[in-house]
Amino acid sequence: MLRSKFGSLILVLALAGSVAYAKAPFVGGWGASAYQYSFEGSHTVYASTSPCGLALSASNNVLLPGESTTIDVWARFPADGYAFASSEFDISTGLPGWAQVSDGVIADTGVAGASASQLHQPFVGTFADPSNPLRIWSGEYQPQSFEPRLVPVEAIPSAFSYYPSELTASSAECEAAAGRQWLYVNPLTVGDVLVAPGEGTTIELLGLDAFIAESDTQTILIGELYPAVQKVRMRPNRPLTNLTVEVGMQEDGAPIGSVVITYTQLESAAYEMYPYWAEADAYEFRFSQAAGVDYSLKLKSTEGDGDGSVWLERMPNTFSGELRVGAQADQARAVSRVEFDRPVRAIAPDGTVLKVDAIEVHAVRLHDAGQIQVTGQACEATGADRVVWSYPDSP
Repeated sequence: MLRSKFGSLILVLALAGSVAYAKAPFVGGWGASAYQYSFEGSHTVYASTSPCGLALSASNNVLLPGESTTIDVWARFPADGYAFASSEFDISTGLPGWAQVSDGVIADTGVAGASASQLHQPFVGTFADPSNPLRIWSGEYQPQSFEPRLVPVEAIPSAFSYYPSELTASSAECEAAAGRQWLYVNPLTVGDVLVAPGEGTTIELLGLDAFIAESDTQTILIGELYPAVQKVRMRPNRPLTNLTVEVGMQEDGAPIGSVVITYTQLESAAYEMYPYWAEADAYEFRFSQAAGVDYSLKLKSTEGDGDGSVWLERMPNTFSGELRVGAQADQARAVSRVEFDRPVRAIAPDGTVLKVDAIEVHAVRLHDAGQIQVTGQACEATGADRVVWSYPDSP
């Protein structure tokens, strides 16, 4: 079977255009510590330091013709709160295919007007389920397509509240971030990798371990699934202006947010690399210098924000990612590694100037890691309408 080859560790890479990312605070009610990035021109906030939000999980991310998957929505609330109270939200997908849902109205490619709530009346002995995150919605989805396709599934909240205390029935409202999951419908095989193009993107195979992706616009969306750590080399037909790498994570079957690393072109034509994970307790930067002793730097994190910007002379050429869990499961590291064809100047977060040929960024979760998996890695790029992908380590 196709899925048994890839096991439980699935890495996904998607490149798309029309990204808008701001490390500066986003003004619009999300609070002073929220950051936004968007896929395909939308303004839905998927990565936020808000303690409230929705997340999605899928029983199966790879779907062959006629197969379906169970999509679950989970609610996340502040760690010092007692329980989830209520939420109203919509579900969006890129293709029709919803067969049944626990709540809401199936409409074309999505589900409208979904809601979930639970009672908490401690004075009469009725207590809400305090699980965090808590599964609040479920639906069966079978995409109506026989073509290869990368399908985004998104849960977008319009209202959210939680119970701050076990002792009172009063609830509190909280701004909530949206959640996203990727599905890989009828993927193609390129080397040891499964490939699914997004809407508006075409693929032409180039030998056994490479392909060309093209689009009439500067938006290219590609999903890739590979069984282990795999280097991915990009050759765009013109320099990229932005790149966002998003790695979805789950613990014991429940989503725990995404690791996001963004490369943003500055007015000086250089790039700023910035990591973010709401679950991170620390970040580690490891710089491999072209000549001389390698350089490392550790930063503590406040609500996932490590204040760890790195200045780069130009965009990396090769990307890879992996999840490392400690031998005693006391920590988890989401590791992203980038490499350059030739040495480039970089400025570390502490101001140290380096000449590097590779950089590793470790987003570290120090407390009990549990059973953590990578559920997907998505990369979004702008500035090119033709990109060649190849896999240097593919057999």
